[in-house]
Amino acid sequence: MDIKVSIIVPVYNVENYIRRCLESLINQTLREIEIILIDDCSTDNSGKICDEYAKIDPRIDVIHNEKNIKQGLSRNKGIEIARGEYIGFVDSDDYVDLDFYEKLYDCAIKDNYDIVKGGRKDIFDDKIVISNLNEVILDGLKKGYPIFSLFTYEHWSAIYKKDLLDKNNIRYPNLSNAQDMLFLFFVGIKTKKIGFVNNVFYNYYVNQNSTTFRYSKKYFENILYVDEIRLSKINEMDLNKEIYDYCYENYVNHLISNYYNLLKIKELNSLYKEYYNEIIKLIFSYKYYEKIELTKIKDIILGMDDTKKLGIKTLIKMILQKILKKIFCKNNKE
Repeated sequence: MDIKVSIIVPVYNVENYIRRCLESLINQTLREIEIILIDDCSTDNSGKICDEYAKIDPRIDVIHNEKNIKQGLSRNKGIEIARGEYIGFVDSDDYVDLDFYEKLYDCAIKDNYDIVKGGRKDIFDDKIVISNLNEVILDGLKKGYPIFSLFTYEHWSAIYKKDLLDKNNIRYPNLSNAQDMLFLFFVGIKTKKIGFVNNVFYNYYVNQNSTTFRYSKKYFENILYVDEIRLSKINEMDLNKEIYDYCYENYVNHLISNYYNLLKIKELNSLYKEYYNEIIKLIFSYKYYEKIELTKIKDIILGMDDTKKLGIKTLIKMILQKILKKIFCKNNKE
């Protein structure tokens, strides 16, 4: 059987959800699929449930990791052995519509797309919210923005041409979070054609009680690392200033929004100044901005009154004045 789509599922301690996920996969209307389950040393019954389903459906392969390597590296294991023309990813506490992969694959082969993206539903305990990211991406493409600057999350809502990943050696980084951002960044750089199917959905389960991981020190360190890579890469690329500024502003805003999340967490107050200083360094890697000594940053930003140079400087001033108010005026009276 020629495999059209390889579906890679990292699994860790999801015994309450994994059956729902697997039922949505084995019952896909597209039958020419393989399902690669990577059990990342689960301590509950998740691994046993995976083995149980592998006995039921010969299209399922189960890999039991010898040590816990997290989702990104587990997905990479799946990519290495995948035999499908396209690859899809599912988180083990989520599920997909039964015709999800058939509709995405049919769209992909009609016009030889590198990526085809479906819709997304956020499944809360009391409501369902449909994402509009497809509309945002399409609108940005019409304006001439590149794919890598638009398709920055919802990585599991799409399928990707296996050759695209292999020929360009695109894999997930070894991070415990934000790994999808770098994966999509490098996939988007190499993607020439992306298609969309809006009437079929990846169902993302929102566990509102899961906050421990989000508020770890490592979470914020990984955000810094990802945006450092992205800012460094666009500095190397031959982008016109409008597109460069669009990317730059998105990455800076991502840094700043996470900085404000950090400020809410008293347990991590030792990280405030370190994170702030790293943000300053990254912000002043802006390609079209004169080099500034970090020790002079306060006076320069607060005194930035040149009205002839609005735009990116104004953005920096507005963002950093908010930070300065919180950090220097409140905490560091120097």
